[in-house]
Amino acid sequence: QRVVATIGASGGLAACAWTWFGPAARVVVDVPSYEPFRALPRRLGAQVQVLERRLEDGWQIDPADVGRALGKGSGRGHVFLANPHNPTGVQLGRERVAAIAREAERAGGLLVSCDLYGEYEPAHERVDAFRCAPNAVSIGSLTKAYGLGALRIGWIALGEGVAAEVDALRDAT
Repeated sequence: QRVVATIGASGGLAACAWTWFGPAARVVVDVPSYEPFRALPRRLGAQVQVLERRLEDGWQIDPADVGRALGKGSGRGHVFLANPHNPTGVQLGRERVAAIAREAERAGGLLVSCDLYGEYEPAHERVDAFRCAPNAVSIGSLTKAYGLGALRIGWIALGEGVAAEVDALRDAT
């Protein structure tokens, strides 16, 4: 009831962007990162706020920085990122993911996290955003850890608070 099949993780990224990142939205993205995290919201007319991940901070994201970035502009505020981070592989812990989702919630939005590299983590260390907060969404795929890229099978898993938007996501796919 809270999972939507997609054409790989890229299809999941696009479906989430089409569903939530239009001209009335603000989207916080991090750098360095996979280019579609920045390009998709911009292409759809969203206001993009870039948050820099730094080596001296262990490539982590401070939820307070997310809150400040979401405070710029108007409209529903979202966060769009990968966890573990691409390209560094650094994982945000459950508490940090939940805190980032709370910042998005304060801005009326969602945390959309591409969690597909989490499959490389031991099961007890995996952090799936949709399990951390009701307003969080996880994108996954069989492409990376399972080596089944040719199948192009992906999914979007919705947190409990986003379940009502499953039909809009299905329409976007």
